[in-house]
Amino acid sequence: MQRDTVSLDAGRIVDTALPSADFGGHLLLPGIVDIHAHAPETSLDDYGKTASPQGVTTTFLAQRWTGDTAASVEAALDSLARPCADAPVEMHAHLVVDLATADTANRLLAAIARHRPAAVLFADTPRHDPCKPRYICRIANTCDRHKIPYGSLADPDGETRERYAMLGARLCAFPRSRAAAALAAAVGDPVILAATDVCAPARSDAPWSAQSAVNAGHCAALASVDDAGTLHRAALHLAQLRALDLPRAWALISSRPARIMGLSDRGTLDPGRRADLVAVRAATGRIEATFQAGRPTYLTDEATRRLVAACPDTAAALVA
Repeated sequence: MQRDTVSLDAGRIVDTALPSADFGGHLLLPGIVDIHAHAPETSLDDYGKTASPQGVTTTFLAQRWTGDTAASVEAALDSLARPCADAPVEMHAHLVVDLATADTANRLLAAIARHRPAAVLFADTPRHDPCKPRYICRIANTCDRHKIPYGSLADPDGETRERYAMLGARLCAFPRSRAAAALAAAVGDPVILAATDVCAPARSDAPWSAQSAVNAGHCAALASVDDAGTLHRAALHLAQLRALDLPRAWALISSRPARIMGLSDRGTLDPGRRADLVAVRAATGRIEATFQAGRPTYLTDEATRRLVAACPDTAAALVA
């Protein structure tokens, strides 16, 4: 952390002196990249309006492929493939594939090849299916061909994680045991944990916790799942507990998920990166401004006042 000015120009962070607004008393941090969020039940517009005040600038919305949802998932993939330039949050789709759907294999593989989701996660099911290993390999081969990262969801133990890792399924999302998380981290596979679990009090009867995984260095990124507001709260919580310093805690919701998902243009405040920025009031942890690609997508009254006081013409156009 350092005292400095962040300059935004033409949607990028630049190393140039520009008219400045005084955001003293605030932490200026990279925009949040939510690596796994559940698709909204309402419209995508409503989701963006909810997530932007929580500092989210990029999100990956999970679409669950089951025997009954193929048509709706294909429609969602198609919709998310046509981004809206004015959306407050940049949205991408990734697939969660129920592995009891081998009968839809051809349709699924065609959808992956056509829509190129940001990632694919395998969700195992208790029902025995002798075709499952072959089905997984077909999906993995399609993902490899199109350079799509893939992984597993909710691995119950280290054995399961090892089997997926051997198939090239590197992402380890929401593991259910210390062994699964430790094995993934040991071989350099990214472990994704739920921000809500990091904030939850540790239970004495629980064999492990998300907090302990972070402390052990087994966490590569945090995801909101259902509540975008848990992301910045989890990062600030980790810093307050001194489990991590603030830059490393914030990296779990910015630079590291961006890197995992192949977005090299965001996640830090370095010159040349996309101007995704969050202003957090240091005393309260409240988000007061969110900028996506240099455009304010959320401003409190106080943040608006500061911008207008510094550069009224530019601020008025931006806020409009």
